[in-house]
Amino acid sequence: MQVHEIMTRDPITVDASTPLADAINLMRARNVRRLPVVRDGSLIGIVTDRDLRDARPSRATSMSLWELGYALARTPVEEFMADDVATVRSDDPFEKVAMLMYRRKVGGIPVVDNGRLVGIVTESDVFRTIIRSQGEWRKPEPVPMGTEI
Repeated sequence: MQVHEIMTRDPITVDASTPLADAINLMRARNVRRLPVVRDGSLIGIVTDRDLRDARPSRATSMSLWELGYALARTPVEEFMADDVATVRSDDPFEKVAMLMYRRKVGGIPVVDNGRLVGIVTESDVFRTIIRSQGEWRKPEPVPMGTEI
């Protein structure tokens, strides 16, 4: 199985100059935990929900809510993105992306072909692929906490 068979095509992205506040809102609205950062279609980094949480001042800050909002609206994601991003190609084997995610301890890997971002593989894609390979795939149903599966 190859990466193109499991990847999410045309992932949601942001530009390096996107304000942190906009990236936070986009992640919440689209229910994603990572955003590839692109410039002219080329991947230059990735920003995660954790990066954005770490970018916000602590609750103990002396900043007012107005000052905090202003800071988040003025700070670009490039100041908090990771620029040492592991990538795979769409024709790489599934096992390569799974092993890379495991070794790098990351939840998603951008897929880049000929210098252009074409997709992303997340831990959800990997889990879904493993479950499907066992013949057990069905649309997930919510499971109450504490329930044995």
